[in-house]
Amino acid sequence: RPSNTTAIIITDGQPNGCGPQDQPHVEVIGAEMMAMGMQFGTVFIGSHQYLNLPTEVSVNISNADDLRDIQPLLQLLDS
Repeated sequence: RPSNTTAIIITDGQPNGCGPQDQPHVEVIGAEMMAMGMQFGTVFIGSHQYLNLPTEVSVNISNADDLRDIQPLLQLLDS
């Protein structure tokens, strides 16, 4: 029941290949989850890009002070 599922992807955002198109792995997984109707958020550790995932459910954590930015994501997923 993907539409009743919530997930959080935590990644370094490195563009490691996935599948024959050699797309970034997290982007492929995120697109599959969106297609299935899953609700999810993505936490990027470091300074890498958000890829092609919705920015409203993506947070970039570059240092310990940025950890506070996860709270709005958790609240959005909880609604």
